[in-house]
Amino acid sequence: MSTKPPVRILVVDDDLFGLQVLKKSLASIGYRVETADSAAKAIAFMDAESISSFDCVISDHHMPGMSGIELLDWIMAKDNTLSTIIITAEEEKEIIQHSLRSGAVDFIQKPVKQSELVRSIAKAIENTHNKRRLAETQMGVKEASRMNQIFQAIHAPEYEKQLKSFMMPTHDVGGDFMNIFSMGDGKVLFVVGDVSGHDVRAAFVSAYFQGLVRGLFEMEKKSVVDDILPFFNRILSEEWNNAIASDFGMPTSLGVYVLIVDFKARNLMLTSCGLPTPAVVTNDGNILFIHECGHPLGWFADDTFALKTYDIDNWGSLFSCSDGLEDFAKAEHINPFTLTYHLISDKKTEIEKKVLLENATDDVFTMRFQLNTEAQAADLPQPVFYARYTETSLPQIDDIHHNIEMNLHFLFENNQYRLFDFLTCCREALINAIKYGCKGRKDTFCEIKVTFIESEKRVRVRIDDPGEGHHFDPLTEINFYEESEHFSLGLAMMKNLCDDFRQERKGATVIFDFVLE
Repeated sequence: MSTKPPVRILVVDDDLFGLQVLKKSLASIGYRVETADSAAKAIAFMDAESISSFDCVISDHHMPGMSGIELLDWIMAKDNTLSTIIITAEEEKEIIQHSLRSGAVDFIQKPVKQSELVRSIAKAIENTHNKRRLAETQMGVKEASRMNQIFQAIHAPEYEKQLKSFMMPTHDVGGDFMNIFSMGDGKVLFVVGDVSGHDVRAAFVSAYFQGLVRGLFEMEKKSVVDDILPFFNRILSEEWNNAIASDFGMPTSLGVYVLIVDFKARNLMLTSCGLPTPAVVTNDGNILFIHECGHPLGWFADDTFALKTYDIDNWGSLFSCSDGLEDFAKAEHINPFTLTYHLISDKKTEIEKKVLLENATDDVFTMRFQLNTEAQAADLPQPVFYARYTETSLPQIDDIHHNIEMNLHFLFENNQYRLFDFLTCCREALINAIKYGCKGRKDTFCEIKVTFIESEKRVRVRIDDPGEGHHFDPLTEINFYEESEHFSLGLAMMKNLCDDFRQERKGATVIFDFVLE
């Protein structure tokens, strides 16, 4: 069984008798004591032995040649984690002030009292150890950050134009990551993850997993889902977490999803383990969620993993975000899709984005990947708002109205006169969907999905309810009321306020557009 080496102290004094007395006194307490009778010899000794091997230096100030303060200055320049105690005469107040300003951890006035010296040494040793632990942590942060930057480089340059992403760790380094690999033959692989915790340990788990994926997938041609996920899940749950829990009391888990897009076969394969559900936006502006989510890695050693396949023929873009983005959006009352639009668009500078996220407590990540390669990104609908409401939401319709306005007013900055019409249509359609579509059942919900096509400046709203629709044809009914000049009917009013109106499923789905100037 290994034991820690004894604390090592260097005592510097030109008084040889006092030097030996001090060495014997400190050695009797259990310290390993080295001596030097001048500052020059002390410097030579520390250079030869490695300054980091010392835990504390005790130096007299008045010595021939280099003084104790000058020795202190050398130590601070060489290793500012090493604590120094200066011994001075009682009347040397200026020396005391200078030594403290220069970085001395303490000073002791002559004649030296052993009890005072012991307390001062204990304080100095603790200070040295704390500073070195902090320095090691900072080095670990830099190394983990460097490793993460290396691993997160995109290894599929042919797909870069289809990708827009944003990532901001809340600390110097975070646990969120995204890796992209070209598989050849029209296939691209995404490995996106989020390690629990916000410390260096999380950063190293993140870097280790990314290195494992890169090495085994790129070099050994191993399957990420069949080989790498089970292997890493097993070592994380059985080996690492046992060791981590014994030291820190908190195991580590890794939320990750593996996504393969096959452009030739026009499909997408996904397995998700503990990350927020990815969303897709269809070419006509519908927002759909891929409900495929298992346990994070590290929870259960015997978990199995499999890819589920989806057809992407009518899918325009895929969107993904971290739980850090969702948590921040909820705390700030911002819709996650509204926030995503701001973060991945070019309308805000990087500084503006960081200011927007200044209250974030977790890493924030989001991305958009274009699945429809025949269209320009600006021609595809981008999601800017999504929410769902149950029958119990009806009394809060004013709050819902305000929330939609707060999130989407930015789209109408140059069209304020149309914002009122837009909000009126959203309100009327939601009241109809909540009241009649949900049929008073708390276990059903309606959805509002808002997208924006930048090239057309077109805002599209789609509201789906779970009902069977109306027993009449809504468009026929609208025309009747228009011809009768009865414009109080909600559907008729909506048709006249928006630029384009249509319905599906007998009115259970209502779609309307606003084209902005």
